[in-house]
Amino acid sequence: MTVEPATEKTEALHCEEIKVPGKESAEVVYTDDDFHRVGRKLDFWLMPVLMISYGLQYWDKTLMGQAVLFNLAKDLDLVVVIGHVNGVAITSNKRYANCSWVFYVGYIVATYPMALLTQRFPTAKVVAGSIFAWSIVILCTPACNTYGALMVNRFFLGAAESCIAPTFTVYVTFWWTRREQALRSGLWYGVVSVSMMITPLISWGLGHIQGGFGASTWKYMYLVAGSVSMLWSFVVLWVLPDDPHRAKWLNDRDRLIVLARLKENNAGVVERRFKKEQVWEALKDFNTWSNAFFVGATGIPNTAFATFASIIIADLGYTKFQALLLTIPIGAVAFVTILSSSWATRKFDGCRYYAMIILTIPPLIGSLICWLGPRSKPHLLYGGVLLMPCQIAANAMGVAFASSNWLDIQRRQQFQEPVTFIGYCLGNIVGPLCFTSTPGPDFAGGFISCVVVMICVILLAIFGRWHLGRENKRRDEKYGSPSREHALDDLTDLENKDFRYML
Repeated sequence: MTVEPATEKTEALHCEEIKVPGKESAEVVYTDDDFHRVGRKLDFWLMPVLMISYGLQYWDKTLMGQAVLFNLAKDLDLVVVIGHVNGVAITSNKRYANCSWVFYVGYIVATYPMALLTQRFPTAKVVAGSIFAWSIVILCTPACNTYGALMVNRFFLGAAESCIAPTFTVYVTFWWTRREQALRSGLWYGVVSVSMMITPLISWGLGHIQGGFGASTWKYMYLVAGSVSMLWSFVVLWVLPDDPHRAKWLNDRDRLIVLARLKENNAGVVERRFKKEQVWEALKDFNTWSNAFFVGATGIPNTAFATFASIIIADLGYTKFQALLLTIPIGAVAFVTILSSSWATRKFDGCRYYAMIILTIPPLIGSLICWLGPRSKPHLLYGGVLLMPCQIAANAMGVAFASSNWLDIQRRQQFQEPVTFIGYCLGNIVGPLCFTSTPGPDFAGGFISCVVVMICVILLAIFGRWHLGRENKRRDEKYGSPSREHALDDLTDLENKDFRYML
């Protein structure tokens, strides 16, 4: 069967035979204009859903960092003054930190079960169910009146949210070419920067409410965030398709063009059968563990601004409302670095690992400033804090590595993506522990740990680019230039001689 173009074109035509498991093979003829038109359609229908969903997730999981300024810590005894030095209160934030890292314990516990759910059941249904589940948890948070209750609440919040990031990382590979994936992954992952700019304004307004909760205005923040997420879950259920064959806004020809576009990836198609040999191969894959380290190590500085930024800024002498507003520029820095790095890796071939190295340098400098800078210069220390959000772009780059440098989709869903995001969770568990290893307001232990892991990230990025570049060169010498012969076959990156790693 051949599907001809809808209108006559003057430009060159491409003809691809599409092999889809369980369906009749078909040929589709398309032009370059069709190629880009379908890509724009995918961006229009899918990217807003991915971006808003992840933005809401980030808002909900980091809301505690804003609520702590509005009596959450006082109501639940999360921060304890353990002494004074020269009139400055020395605080223990261990309980508060525990409520931060227990979220990621729930995330780890649920990551693999969620991966199995998305492998066995329709992706959109699992994502929508996950959003609905965490909205319930968020709406229950104001009912927590003890430290223990909040710990349990945060654990289940992490479990409910564990579906989104790993699923979206794989989901991008269902629709976009490898050249397009870094930018798309940067967009949905980078929306955290937009959330960091918008949500403080929402909390600032809610913090001024004089109502039945009295000074505990943090409860309003959770009720609003939970309600928005619950409504959004129904939108996702209605709009988000599981795969190209179920996208109501694509006609038959455009569905085939989506698959033809994906042949460029040499990445196979969605295959729901379990293959233990592919999991074993993943265990031996350098990319499995390097990507887990990238995402995990860059997650440690994440604690500095996601959990402790408002406290660190308030301890510099600002009021709670001023400290909240001063977190907005942190989001702006993250926004600029994520977009610029995503654009650069889309524009220039072979620069992803270089971008990782460059993006890691500002957080390294910022950590040194916050560690060694004098407390008598709060503006200098705040400047150090503003350098650290570049780490979010480095973290997004690690996620992009995960989506573009693994071939088999089934293997990604069942093993490699869970491993990557378990690494992410471990980084975010270690981060709060490091920041509470020494008392506030200095948090020296946290900033020292950031310096160490940023240096390790730079060294691994240098080695990773050399290692994968050498492997690409070896394949070129052995197999010649890559073709599309096995583009839609269920092969791994080690099995497919046409696959080349993105550098």
